[in-house]
Amino acid sequence: MNSVYLSLISFALIIASSFGGGPSMPSCKLACTKEYFPLCASDGENLNTFSNECELEKFNCLNDKAFVVFEEGECKRSECMKACSKQFLYVCAVKDDGQYTFNSHCIFDIMNCKEKGAYKLLHEGRCSDPNATMFNKPNFIRFFE
Repeated sequence: MNSVYLSLISFALIIASSFGGGPSMPSCKLACTKEYFPLCASDGENLNTFSNECELEKFNCLNDKAFVVFEEGECKRSECMKACSKQFLYVCAVKDDGQYTFNSHCIFDIMNCKEKGAYKLLHEGRCSDPNATMFNKPNFIRFFE
């Protein structure tokens, strides 16, 4: 009698776990406003314009993607856009208004491109000038693994 009772309990637990007791799919927010505040987002390889932040989050959720905002506004195909790794290998550069330490050569490349070659690379490593500006992470640059 006890073995029949245990078998029934085990069977009930197996059935219950198959109806919601196991891993569940993430619930994605499907309703977004129609407001147009375009965002250019990247997954490290591709650029895509989303009409607003909600649409970006919905796309990521429904498609199991990891697009992050690269910059505000529509994506403009530019040779300056690229994804940078999180590996920080500092470089020191100079511009007419002083020295700048960049977190990586990648960030230096992007900023130098955006500013049409205004920076000149001095050396790898942090700048020795105590007044050098630390160029950590501009809000339009996103890092990827």
